[in-house]
Amino acid sequence: MEIKRLHVSAAHRGHGHGYALPAARETTVVSAGADRAVPETGVDNHDAPALFHHAGFGPVAS
Repeated sequence: MEIKRLHVSAAHRGHGHGYALPAARETTVVSAGADRAVPETGVDNHDAPALFHHAGFGPVAS
């Protein structure tokens, strides 16, 4: 299962709310029966890799 989009509105950015999103998404993915979650960050997104790294995700070989 791929994780495609996570969004924190501008008013809530910078308060750490985004760190809860990957964990919540991972819980949803596991409860749906998937054996892994693969975040897709895109090459131009420089903030998302740091967010997912902080949440415990590692790089995926391409």
